Amino acid sequence: MDNKLNVILVADDDHKRTKGLMFHRPLSEKECALFYFASPGKHSFWNKNVGFPISVIFCDDDGTVEDVKYLSAEQTSAIYPDSHKIKYVVEAHNDLPSMMSVKKGSKIKIKGQEVFFE
Repeated sequence: MDNKLNVILVADDDHKRTKGLMFHRPLSEKECALFYFASPGKHSFWNKNVGFPISVIFCDDDGTVEDVKYLSAEQTSAIYPDSHKIKYVVEAHNDLPSMMSVKKGSKIKIKGQEVFFE
């Protein structure tokens, strides 16, 4: 698997971030949702009305991965990153971090509708 994902959802406002992947079909190994926040913070996530598990990759404003967490299908209890510096979040296939060796300290690059991991 190469290091590129196609962005199928850009969540860049409160409404889109709240809805996220609700009622969406499962993500393929090459797809992700990208969440942008106006200000860095400790943003929480859940998986309400999402019928599949996902990985949640929390990144700071320069694209450094600060934390990787996981949500089960339909998980309504929130998860939080360890860092207060989160500006971008990538929701992806549950196996993506292991398939692409994504971990704390990895980097992401965003180019149009694609996300690359380094």
